[in-house]
Amino acid sequence: MAVLGKFDDASVTYNSVDLSAFVRSVTVETTRSEEDISAMGDSWSEFTIGRGEWTISVDFWQSFYTAEVDATLWPQMNAPGTGQTMEVIPVLTGGVGTTNPSFTGTCLPTSYTPLDGNFDENLSTTITFRGTGALTRATS
Repeated sequence: MAVLGKFDDASVTYNSVDLSAFVRSVTVETTRSEEDISAMGDSWSEFTIGRGEWTISVDFWQSFYTAEVDATLWPQMNAPGTGQTMEVIPVLTGGVGTTNPSFTGTCLPTSYTPLDGNFDENLSTTITFRGTGALTRATS
């Protein structure tokens, strides 16, 4: 059985800006709604799978320099309805393949915490993106 190993080299690109050097953690989540298709007289509930949704949440080390974290994210939080492309790859140096897929889609930022930190610690930030359409999983 092959395992990914230590998760310490993820690639995160948003709106054509590579933010990989600032990533602390990243989560890609997909869900599908459950649609009840039970009929009168059924003694058990029956369900089918409905529409899908996806979100990507990223914890970054914060940076306010040009073309870095806040300079990339803040304008997007203030441009409602303007979706941008995001790509996440588990291992940046591994190249996309069957054991290192990329996840790509258009998304909107829905929650941004520009400042999160304690005294004498590095400043971090968290942002959540909601997909606006399909999330593509590529292996080549």
